[in-house]
Amino acid sequence: MTDKHWSRTERLHQTVTNPNIIIKGTHSYYSDCWDNGFERSVVRYLHGDAVSPAVAALRTAG
Repeated sequence: MTDKHWSRTERLHQTVTNPNIIIKGTHSYYSDCWDNGFERSVVRYLHGDAVSPAVAALRTAG
């Protein structure tokens, strides 16, 4: 288990490496206490992956 705490944050302008993600300024931050960091968790959530269409279908079928 990794040592995570809600007060530990990552500054997006320092950690984001994907050229398709544009970070303006130096004040944006993300707390990865509950997941695996901004690029691995948030970007996947917003843009989806191979599993996402099945989950979306379950939500609309309900």
